[in-house]
Amino acid sequence: MNCLSEFQLKAGKEVVCGFEEGLKPWHLLFAQPQSGKTDTFFFVGAEMLRLKKVSNVVIVCGADDKQLKKQCIDSFCDVQGGMDFCEKYDFYLENSLELGRNDRFEVKSNMKSNIHFIWGNDLTNTHPYSEKTLFIWEESHYAESINMRPFKFFQNVGISCDGDPVSLSNKNNYVLSVSATPFSEMSHILNSVDEPLKGKTFLETSEEYHGISNVIQKNLIHSFNSQSLQSELATILKSTSLSKNPSFGIIRVNSEKKSSIVASIAKVKGWNVLRCNADVKKREINNFDILKTKPSKNTLIIIKGMCRMGQVLNKQFLSFVMETSFDSNTETLIQGLLGRTLGWHSYSINVYINDMIMTRNDTGRYIDLLDGGTELPKKARNLRKNGVSSHCDAFCGKDELPIRKQKSETETETESKCV
Repeated sequence: MNCLSEFQLKAGKEVVCGFEEGLKPWHLLFAQPQSGKTDTFFFVGAEMLRLKKVSNVVIVCGADDKQLKKQCIDSFCDVQGGMDFCEKYDFYLENSLELGRNDRFEVKSNMKSNIHFIWGNDLTNTHPYSEKTLFIWEESHYAESINMRPFKFFQNVGISCDGDPVSLSNKNNYVLSVSATPFSEMSHILNSVDEPLKGKTFLETSEEYHGISNVIQKNLIHSFNSQSLQSELATILKSTSLSKNPSFGIIRVNSEKKSSIVASIAKVKGWNVLRCNADVKKREINNFDILKTKPSKNTLIIIKGMCRMGQVLNKQFLSFVMETSFDSNTETLIQGLLGRTLGWHSYSINVYINDMIMTRNDTGRYIDLLDGGTELPKKARNLRKNGVSSHCDAFCGKDELPIRKQKSETETETESKCV
């Protein structure tokens, strides 16, 4: 697509309008996996700069995922000539705002000079952005607990992560938090006794978007018993091999032992095996570029500690994905391989999830939440048993509230008139 979609423009303008009205300088963008959130938040940043509401836009993310960072930067301005946000925004400036070439050039030059990326461990360093700045918190569900890097980063620039408008307005700052699984922030908004401090926008989609509800309706999501992984995987590989067209499969493991077992089963069934992980000595590939080309032989990619959120995979030659974890929180379930199969496409990719996880029906609760429901998933992070968020209270330093212990960060409507 060579332009921003009507859904991206509608959501982006709603956010910008909310910021211009000045009542809620912290806003949440709730967007399903692979639905177009990146170009949406870039549009918000670009417009805030064009309208001179801010002098800088800073994209922050708590994850140390280099591939995710590279993907985000390339989506903004692709040095290799691919379709990027800058080209789409130029189309918007010319066709929607009717700006001439010189004016567009000036707007885009200012944008490119003043959008910055601060990722992972770099959040702990000192940065000059403390006022008249829009902070876009990408994958805001990740590392969101008190004393983690994003909390400390915002604390250092004097921003209270409960969305307190005073701490933001005093320095003309804004925050846009972005996630496909913002359950703790959604809980804080839904359970606020008074008017919520944070604004909220949902990035809508159309029937052309292949989401979790489509996966379920088309019977593409399957439960299996992790205790019988070997026989289950053998059956999956055998049935997939019946197709005349070779394809890729992706399976996530959490140990070298399991990786070896999976590799042995795949080879017996006549599949090529490629390992993709952070260990240079124990991998054949370190990214998923191979998925862009049709394989000459059925190929199973075994991953460990990768592809948990945000990353876009080529899906044309992908037949199935499989998560081998016995249990996982809802964020990991939706942002993992299941989320990577979603997007604006019509491919049929089978998804295999442990039966213990599927019986909780958090996928059903997620779909209801997307449809305007108020019931949150059972296994979401930073939620008390009654579904009330401890997230924002914790960020304010009220540490008497119970917070689920986190793993370390290295582990695992129409267009508004005011725009």
